[in-house]
Amino acid sequence: MKYMFHKKILVFIVLIILSYLPFILQSTIGFVLTAILFFYGTIKLVKVVNIDGLKDLGLFRHKKWGYLLVSGILIGCFFNYVVYVILTHFNIVTIESTSLQKIALILVFAIFTAGFTAFAEELIFRGYVVRTLKGHLSWKWIVLIICLLFTLYHLPQWGLPLPYWIRYFVMAVVFTLPFIITKSLWFSIGIHFGGNFTYYVLLTESGLLATERTEEVIEKMGWVSAGIAFVLLGFIYVVAKKTRLLGR
Repeated sequence: MKYMFHKKILVFIVLIILSYLPFILQSTIGFVLTAILFFYGTIKLVKVVNIDGLKDLGLFRHKKWGYLLVSGILIGCFFNYVVYVILTHFNIVTIESTSLQKIALILVFAIFTAGFTAFAEELIFRGYVVRTLKGHLSWKWIVLIICLLFTLYHLPQWGLPLPYWIRYFVMAVVFTLPFIITKSLWFSIGIHFGGNFTYYVLLTESGLLATERTEEVIEKMGWVSAGIAFVLLGFIYVVAKKTRLLGR
């Protein structure tokens, strides 16, 4: 049993490393190849610890998977769009006018980057971690551990102001609650993808953001984002409690 526990930790560490690789290699081909490697590696690695592929991690098709995915995407997009609206209302950020060709490139970049991030992080932190801890700890402890691990996962971004770390912690709860209820990753993936997609398009220099991301601007963006994250958490909690997210 102790040996299996050590294997589960080792698999978790390898999955984390594989999820970082696409962002370390500064090339499109490198991103695609390492993204494929992550998913292939995930399928193979989880079998080492007696998890039967992606289905056991919560990634499977069921009658409401499409509804949950699209609903999640819309909620995620709306989340960061609200952040953008608040920031522009107070003249903290602006976006640039650009060509349709550049907009198309930005959208493609955002789709692939947000897509990989959403699937990879949800498979690891909601799928694998929950599957590993369930049956050993209460849900409260599982959620707390996931929030801590998810926040620590973003340590390569060390140097960001406090509100970003608050946001990571809160968003970990937002992503985890739907998975606990539906036993499916689709709603969580949708929220994660929608939020990241809108963030890349509207709030980064790789997207349409024209304002220089000074320390002051970054901190203000962080506090607004953290505040809206708490609102989103409240919304998800109420919806989850009242509708059970429509079940599976």
